[in-house]
Amino acid sequence: MIHKEDSLEEQVAKYIQIQYPTVIFRFDSSASAKKTMFQALRFKILHGDKYTKGYPDLLLLEKRGEWGACFIELKAPSSSPYRVDGSLRQSKHIQTQNAYHGLLRDRGYYATFATGFPEAKSIIDSYLKIC
Repeated sequence: MIHKEDSLEEQVAKYIQIQYPTVIFRFDSSASAKKTMFQALRFKILHGDKYTKGYPDLLLLEKRGEWGACFIELKAPSSSPYRVDGSLRQSKHIQTQNAYHGLLRDRGYYATFATGFPEAKSIIDSYLKIC
């Protein structure tokens, strides 16, 4: 099954590879991957439940300013985590992701949501231009 964020992840990956060829980055593809029972059990043993739900899609392993790295949760344009008034949606999934962002920020990492390619590009560009 094609995940609706797959195309966005591909766009972002190509952008980083072309625009920032020396930047080390990684996508967490485990959430959308179909796992065998053995793989699911192994994943649970290695990661536990505490810090797997809400882990962001993209990690830029680049220290910038006060931030040790940048984590971005990518959302398709039709899946914004924000309401029209700018407040965060109250779905359990979005709230879990937002709480994980808080854990990351508390540890000195930049973490945010990006809806669609233009916003993801803007966040990546802004983060990587921090001195």
